[in-house]
Amino acid sequence: MPIRIVADRLYGLTIRPQELALYGAQARCVLRSAVMAEDPAQPAAQHHRLVVLEVDVLIPATDALHADSPVLQVLKVGWELDLAADPPVPADLLPESPDEARFALERLAASVNRVCAEAGQPPALEPALVDEILMAYRTRGSAPPDQDASGRD
Repeated sequence: MPIRIVADRLYGLTIRPQELALYGAQARCVLRSAVMAEDPAQPAAQHHRLVVLEVDVLIPATDALHADSPVLQVLKVGWELDLAADPPVPADLLPESPDEARFALERLAASVNRVCAEAGQPPALEPALVDEILMAYRTRGSAPPDQDASGRD
């Protein structure tokens, strides 16, 4: 069953670029993907998949931000893919094609990195980190909890 990406767009973006750069070494990245459908059992030729990357950081106990919560979400970004399926297939049976997650994650990274640059911060999602997040997503469904999301070693 061939599935093609026919359109894509930014779905939403919430970012704290300074905190992402400052606390990136304590980051936890989670990449998720889901098909959006009113009736997942109804066959359709057009589908929408939402790919979301969330990055939380652990705030050191000595930091003033820790008083509110030890975990701070520094990034949440979603990318929507419009997919064409031939023949029509129910959303709950729609497989994820191998290139969808990489395509969306690379678009997410470009958007996030543009915002980081506008904030005077280094790119948060370098290509090597994108590869690691994608590998973790494919094997476990999320990135390693100790992954540095600042793009720094």
